[in-house]
Amino acid sequence: MISRGRVEAVPLPLGAAREFDVYERRELPLAKGDRIRITRNGTTADGKNKLLNGSMYAVAGFNRRGDIRLDNGQVVAKDFGHLAHGYCVTSHASQGKTVDRVLVAVGPESFGAASREQFYVSVSRGRESVAIYCQDKRELFEVVSRSGTRLTATELTSQPQRPTNAPPTRVVRHGEHIRRQLRAERVRRDATVRDRTSQRDKVLERDKNRGLER
Repeated sequence: MISRGRVEAVPLPLGAAREFDVYERRELPLAKGDRIRITRNGTTADGKNKLLNGSMYAVAGFNRRGDIRLDNGQVVAKDFGHLAHGYCVTSHASQGKTVDRVLVAVGPESFGAASREQFYVSVSRGRESVAIYCQDKRELFEVVSRSGTRLTATELTSQPQRPTNAPPTRVVRHGEHIRRQLRAERVRRDATVRDRTSQRDKVLERDKNRGLER
């Protein structure tokens, strides 16, 4: 709290916690060409345009005051404060966005937040391709096979009932498709190895026979 030029520490009114936010101030190094993401709704430096939470831009440069010029011509004040690098985002922040290629990284440390719905959002962002990086494919498949749908109090306290003939979910079908592709790739690779081995054996046998004839 600032009073007559003095800074005084005052307790936060916890009863009004919904009326304010608490942030930690940090520096965000930026250069021309960097990708940035808006992390809270706001306005541009001139107050004429809106900045929407989750929007992604490229840094086109800086003005003399140090304000950030975006690739769409708008300017963000240097002390706007609600910016982050935009090279990677969480599944939650990527909802509603579509790009050409998607790289999904799912480590054991994020299994607690992973679910069928979250994984579908991640893999459905790409137009052309999706690459998934993990430590164990079997563990990942088990984690993303569970539902992360929020339950009501009644559903949470009731005994879960599994449907007997429930159709496979979209994510499960996608996982089965990936496994079939992997099996087909292994079969093709094994067949190639066998063909090469057979050809090598034939060449060796032919050379051996030629040696005996001489």
